[in-house]
Amino acid sequence: RRIKTSEISMYPHRENYKFRYILQKDKNAPLAIIYPSIGEGIMSHHSVILAKMFYDEGYSVLIQGSHFHWEFIKSMDENYRPGIPANDVIYLKNLTHKIVQSLEDKYDCSFKNNILIGTSFGAMATLFVANEESKNNTLNITKYISINPPIEIVYALDELDKNNSDWNKNPDDLKHRVGTTAAKIIQTAQAKNENNYKIETLPFTAHEAKLITGFIMRQKLSDLIFTIENVSKSNRSDIYDKINTLSYRDYAIKYLLKNKYKSIEDLNYDTSLHYISQFLTNSENYKIYHTLDDYFVNQNQLIALKKYSGSKLVLFSNGGHLGFLYRDEFKNELKNDIRKNKIDKKLSYNLK
Repeated sequence: RRIKTSEISMYPHRENYKFRYILQKDKNAPLAIIYPSIGEGIMSHHSVILAKMFYDEGYSVLIQGSHFHWEFIKSMDENYRPGIPANDVIYLKNLTHKIVQSLEDKYDCSFKNNILIGTSFGAMATLFVANEESKNNTLNITKYISINPPIEIVYALDELDKNNSDWNKNPDDLKHRVGTTAAKIIQTAQAKNENNYKIETLPFTAHEAKLITGFIMRQKLSDLIFTIENVSKSNRSDIYDKINTLSYRDYAIKYLLKNKYKSIEDLNYDTSLHYISQFLTNSENYKIYHTLDDYFVNQNQLIALKKYSGSKLVLFSNGGHLGFLYRDEFKNELKNDIRKNKIDKKLSYNLK
């Protein structure tokens, strides 16, 4: 309830961009900037959990929405299409810089020794920002934390589409399975208010979990395309049905290939962490958290990432995609990272 909402204008004749923030009493405290998962807005629950963790450790916090979210699209250049990280980072950096500047002007303060943390699609963006900022640190960031970044976006998109394919199979049986899953969701929501509730007791089967995430990811993609095409969702038409059946691969082919790429496979290197492998190998100011069973990556990709990052990559043996965020071993490791960043910067300042 203490987190405030504000907005800034990025482009004339485009909607203002809304963001959320909470500042320490000492307005010059370092700032933690949060980039959430694909399609998440500024109200993301994960972002609020991370914000509290950073705030409790003495950081002010800025929460932005995903650049793959319809609100982001409405505020940017009308020709912008998210999905090519090297291009996305230009918009993200400009937006973050303008927000930080607006807060510094409003509160007559200066944020230094800042941290940028991202999850999933936002985690990949975090590393691409880190690569750019290593050339010219405009955001005063001293540490980058990346949680479950996709290593190759094309591979991750195909895995998303596989997950979503259940919605096209056996429509009669699907109605029954959706009904059963929805009932469990309601029961879980009610149980969440009980004192002895533990997230480990979630009652969903692996298939039901895929059904839920498939629906959510399909909805996020539809919302984005409705915004790009400037179509009213209240106006039922043929395009409504087309948009709701587009896959993530369809999105990439329709909006990302353009004149530079002949096929989606041509996108593979430019939309992967291999593109910034030199930064990952030579830089020390970042940390990546990943899992061995994340379905958006494969073992060969993790081996390559380990070669680039060495000890800067922490691998958990389980947790899937972002599933370890609530586990104590991750929370303790992240808190140590946060504290170490503050201690290192204090020592550096005192030595100077």
